[in-house]
Amino acid sequence: MRRIYVCTIGACIMLFAGSSCKKAYDYIRDHPDDRVSFCHITHIRGVGFFPVLDSQDTLTFFYNAKGDPIDMLDRSAFPHSQDQHWRYDNHGRLIAYYITLPPPIGTPTGSLTYHKYAYPRTNWVTDTIINYGTADWPPIYKNNIGEAYIHAHLLDSRGRIVKTYSLDDPNLPPQLISENTYDANGNLVFANATVTYDHMINPYRTNPVFQFTYGDYSLNNLIAVDPGTVQGQVPVYNHYGLPTTLPVASLSEFNGIPFDAMQSNPIYIDYACSMPKGPIDY
Repeated sequence: MRRIYVCTIGACIMLFAGSSCKKAYDYIRDHPDDRVSFCHITHIRGVGFFPVLDSQDTLTFFYNAKGDPIDMLDRSAFPHSQDQHWRYDNHGRLIAYYITLPPPIGTPTGSLTYHKYAYPRTNWVTDTIINYGTADWPPIYKNNIGEAYIHAHLLDSRGRIVKTYSLDDPNLPPQLISENTYDANGNLVFANATVTYDHMINPYRTNPVFQFTYGDYSLNNLIAVDPGTVQGQVPVYNHYGLPTTLPVASLSEFNGIPFDAMQSNPIYIDYACSMPKGPIDY
C-alpha cells in the first residue's frame, strides 16, 4: 500500500553507517524473477500537454550496450513532454537519473530534477535530490529557486522499494515519508483508491531501472480506478503479453513518468522483442 508519513523513526539512522561488499543495485540485478528481458521499450506515443495543437508526441528510448536505458527524448515538432536521462558507473550501477526540458525550451535551463544514487548497504539506496538545478554536471541547485533533499530507500527481498526515509535534517533520526505494499498478485496497493489491474505484463518489467526510478514494481498493468471500469480505450497487447495500447492518461495520478507526460487517451507503446526461452510468465 502506498502511504505517506510524517513521523520519526529513531533507530534507523544506524542502518546507513558503514559499507557493504554487496551494493543495492547489484542486489536488484541478482533478483531478476520479475524482469521481462526479451523486450525493451522503443517509443511511447500520444498527444502531449497541449492537445489543441493536434500534435502527437513521440518519446524515444535509447539504451547502452548492456541494454539499460540512457535517454528518453521528446523530439516532436511541438514537444510537450520531459526528457529523461540515466547514467551509470563503470560497474554498470545506476548513479544518476535526471529530467530536463527538451530543446529549445530546455536550453540552457539545466535539470528540473536530478537524483544521485549511492549504495551504503545491501538493501539500502540513498537518493540525493536536487530540484531546478543548473546545467552543470552534476547539477548544482540554484540559490533562488533550487531545492535539495536526501532520501533513503529500503528494498525488500525482491529488490522493490518498500519504504522511503528523509535524511534532510542531520540533527534528527530518519523520518519515514512513504511506504509501498504489494498485493498477493505482486501489484502496488493504493491506500485511498480501489484500482483494477489486468493480468498481463507491466512495461516497467522490461528493465529494473524503470521499476526503481518510477517506484512501481507491479507485475501487471493498472487499467482502472474505482468504481472499477476501464477508463476509455480497452488495452491492446502484443503476443508477448505487453500492452501496446493503454488508457493511462486518465490514470496519471496513479501512474508514474513517462506515462503521465501524455494527455491523450490512450497512449501507444512500441517495443523491440526477441523470442524468449521457455514459457512467458505474466
